[in-house]
Amino acid sequence: MIDPLISIVIATSGRVDKVRRLLESLRVVEGRQRIAHEIVIANNAPEEKTAAAVAALAREFDNENGPRCWQVAEPVPGKCRAQNRTIPLVKGNLVAFLDDDVEVLPQWLSAIDSFFKAFPHDVMQGSVLMRPEDRGNEALQQALHQFRTVDFLDYGYPRGADLKTLTGGNMTVRRGVFAAVGLFDVRLGPGGFGI
Repeated sequence: MIDPLISIVIATSGRVDKVRRLLESLRVVEGRQRIAHEIVIANNAPEEKTAAAVAALAREFDNENGPRCWQVAEPVPGKCRAQNRTIPLVKGNLVAFLDDDVEVLPQWLSAIDSFFKAFPHDVMQGSVLMRPEDRGNEALQQALHQFRTVDFLDYGYPRGADLKTLTGGNMTVRRGVFAAVGLFDVRLGPGGFGI
């Protein structure tokens, strides 16, 4: 059986340094040579200069050590809007969504591949773990509490358990789900009315 192509979609409002850090973590994931995947940056940078910097970053990482990396521009603000512009253009049977301010663990790509081979589920929710250096950052902790931002997500359910909610910072969806239920509600998420 041929591995499904996984399209990794990274929505960003132009946080180039954070996207670079995420791309660096994707560069060294286990299974990157055997699991077909592409990396697509949903470029939602509001300013032309920042949008150009994101596009240049995609070109820099394109085909570097394997996967194709490219970008889709969506200048109208809104994470869901940027993701919706990108989804119809990706090639994967599985669409993995990552926020631009996360990094992945080395086993991240292999975990997605093995999950969808083992379970009939249409969606997988991955954990979002706080970096050790951020746990002690008091200003960050205050901001997370004030703005009720998701800084940590681990439901603690056994692998393959049914979930009642999803968070878009680290989730993977079978592409057919979008044909069945439609795209993301553009009123939600950053640039919208919240989560």
